[in-house]
Amino acid sequence: MLIDTDILIDAGRAVGEAVTFLLSHGLLIPDALIAATAIVINEPLATKNHRDYHFITGLTLSAYP
Repeated sequence: MLIDTDILIDAGRAVGEAVTFLLSHGLLIPDALIAATAIVINEPLATKNHRDYHFITGLTLSAYP
């Protein structure tokens, strides 16, 4: 399998920008990384902790069993 490094670099940049934005809104670094990753890969975030993430535009939350 070949990995396109341009895609990895773009994804890393996008996560970095999202983390910077989320940190400016008071999220802790681990929570910001989790949310930014979910946004960049366009997947819902399954969590019991909706309180910390509910305000983030573009982040889809789903219930964690």
